[in-house]
Amino acid sequence: MRLLLALALLTAAAAIAQQPVVVTQQDLIEMTESDLPTSLIVKTVRAADRVPVLGPQDLISLTRLGVASEVLEAVVERAGTMPRPSVDPMPRDARTPQPAPSQPEPEPEREPTPAEPDPAAPAPADAAPDEAPRNRFRLTAAMAARRGWGRKPFSTDKRPFAVYWALTALDDQGKPTPLAGCPREPVCWCGDPIGRKRCAQPGNPEWGAYLSCLRPTEMVPGESVDLFDIEVPGEVRELRAVPFVGVLEKDDSMYLEPWTSDSVGPAYVSVRPEPGQTYEATVEAELSSGRKPNFTLARESFRLADPTERPPADAISLRPAAGVDLTPGNLQACEIE
Repeated sequence: MRLLLALALLTAAAAIAQQPVVVTQQDLIEMTESDLPTSLIVKTVRAADRVPVLGPQDLISLTRLGVASEVLEAVVERAGTMPRPSVDPMPRDARTPQPAPSQPEPEPEREPTPAEPDPAAPAPADAAPDEAPRNRFRLTAAMAARRGWGRKPFSTDKRPFAVYWALTALDDQGKPTPLAGCPREPVCWCGDPIGRKRCAQPGNPEWGAYLSCLRPTEMVPGESVDLFDIEVPGEVRELRAVPFVGVLEKDDSMYLEPWTSDSVGPAYVSVRPEPGQTYEATVEAELSSGRKPNFTLARESFRLADPTERPPADAISLRPAAGVDLTPGNLQACEIE
């Protein structure tokens, strides 16, 4: 009996020892936030059996979340030496749109019989359309030269600005609804009394309560960025596009706030069609930094599919963010690490 028990224990220990050590992107974030030494994280990565394959957007996102460059270099090097394909447990469905499922081969055409309707004949006037009308929203933005000296991060034009572009689609009940085919990245804000960062991933209830899409981007003065080009469901009654920026205060605290406009203060772009309208909305925004940062709409277009209809007067507008629930209510200043 003792011999059998000893053999069982040895077998279990061997099975545990053979389990691969997997390091995920979330592990990198949690080890960084736990203040582990960078050298220890690097050793963990190099000893792991599997590490995530990091693309350009992964590297940008992890750098913004505080993961050291030495750690990212170790991950890239380890991924290139693994004998089997590495895994990336982080969800990527929204970051890279998935290809549409392949369609079955069409059946050969055949002559209609008297008992069948002719497929070439026009559909009756009361027949339902094959698909609902599709709306489209496009947003591009450019960063202009700074206007005088101001507070950080608006104080210099020598480095690109990190801007979080958020897009929220609201239904007829005023609740956020998901949008397909747009970037969905984690967002961080300060949510505890001692100012530590807390991040929400796409799919979390806290993320979905405020956002439909989120694209962090680095904007360089003089350059334009294509931000969103998406189809909008007909049930969406308003789109809100907000450029958020991290503001550094004199006491080394930082918080996210909407970019400010000379006309309305902190602002967001609002797209409000009338119910039932099929439209294409195109917006070209411009941000400027410096002593007087400014957010303006350089160009805008709201075209209806039915030329006999008239678009609303305020179909596209720049609205004040004051008093509008654009971010979690516990958004507070946080200390720079």
